[in-house]
Amino acid sequence: MFGGVRRKVSQQFAKLRPSKKWSVGSSPTSSAGIPRPLAPDTFGFWRSLSLAVFPPRGILKNMEKLILSILPEKFGICHFEKKSPISDWALKGEFFSITKTDRELSIVYPQEKIPPGVLFEKDWRAFRIEGVSEGIYVPGIIASLSKPLAENRISIFNISTYQTNYIFVEEKNFKKAKEILKKFCNLRE
Repeated sequence: MFGGVRRKVSQQFAKLRPSKKWSVGSSPTSSAGIPRPLAPDTFGFWRSLSLAVFPPRGILKNMEKLILSILPEKFGICHFEKKSPISDWALKGEFFSITKTDRELSIVYPQEKIPPGVLFEKDWRAFRIEGVSEGIYVPGIIASLSKPLAENRISIFNISTYQTNYIFVEEKNFKKAKEILKKFCNLRE
């Protein structure tokens, strides 16, 4: 099925091969001064390239019809100053996500359990991606979900974990998002 496409891609990437043998760790540049990939003739580079262009059949099968579980609760997205301590309430429960960077502290939490006085963006609904056992090694899943939503002016908030992803949409766009996603995903409520 991919024979002709593989040949064409191979021919395109053959142009990237150097005229002289590169050693691992060398980093020649093109005549324009653009860095070329390290050691393109090593197995790792070509394997990575082939996985990106031609994912294994099992992954393609899963990507044809993704399974999305709809989480029942509404979530709030809390924003705190970067030096704020993480409160105990944020560490309890079945679902929470805490992200602390040099710029901010964000906490995603079921909104009915967020304590009074905490400012948050309310009414976010979540889709959990199911059945993708390869986790972080599967390219293109978020793009395949976010692109049709973006084309319909629906913003997302994404949380990635090692095993899966959670796509959040605002409650006001939830019904429309479900209609869009069920065209190419199986939805579980």
